[in-house]
Amino acid sequence: MERYKKDLKTYYDMHHPEKNSNIRRWIRCASRNAINHAAIKGKAKRLLDIGCGTGELLRACKEIGVVPYGLDISHVGLLMAKECDLDKLVLGDQEFIPFRNEVFDYVTLISSLEYSLTEENIKKVLHGVRRVVKDEGKVYVEARNGNFILFKIAKMFFLDKLLLNKKPIFSYAEDTVKAKRYVDLSYHSWNAIISESDFHIERIYKFYSPLYPVGFLYFMKSLFVNILNVMIPISMCYRVCYLFRKKTT
Repeated sequence: MERYKKDLKTYYDMHHPEKNSNIRRWIRCASRNAINHAAIKGKAKRLLDIGCGTGELLRACKEIGVVPYGLDISHVGLLMAKECDLDKLVLGDQEFIPFRNEVFDYVTLISSLEYSLTEENIKKVLHGVRRVVKDEGKVYVEARNGNFILFKIAKMFFLDKLLLNKKPIFSYAEDTVKAKRYVDLSYHSWNAIISESDFHIERIYKFYSPLYPVGFLYFMKSLFVNILNVMIPISMCYRVCYLFRKKTT
């Protein structure tokens, strides 16, 4: 697992500089969706974005007066975020959140929680999140759904390696990693893990990808998945967004 984390860091250190202005604007559009879903607002409210990357969500939060903090495993990603006038940035592992107890009004994990690879590691992250978020605070998670209908169809016809981008990031395959990029949890498994981590789920949303500003091929792919999302139940969508709080006794 330590080898995986080290190489994941190396991968993102190489990957972040490849993001052109269109991709970063697309991420900002997706970030605004998260802000709307979680009703993130309020002067001087503190938000922690775990897996903040180049800081697009942090920038969007700063524009509305929220005080943004970022945690990421990639040194290069944080340097790029710092260039955007973001300063409350910490290099670190999401399984070891280095902040005081109950200090944040909001915690977000967008496309980051699935990289903890196992259910036990995900629970460890959520335990840390529960510690740093205030009792009345909100947590917003966007996660990949292993039960996506196209994944199931592809597996039926043995096309999963061809269609599902199962190629590993790295060239090795340790026993604990099996050359996987992320954990393949279903919608119902995500629900169970969040609830078992002593959170109460308030809302669940289908994720709709912004259609701009991206190239034609990505536009067509996103449009197809968005249309499919309209027609299928949330349990079979590609990505699912969760809004939840601590359970109260």
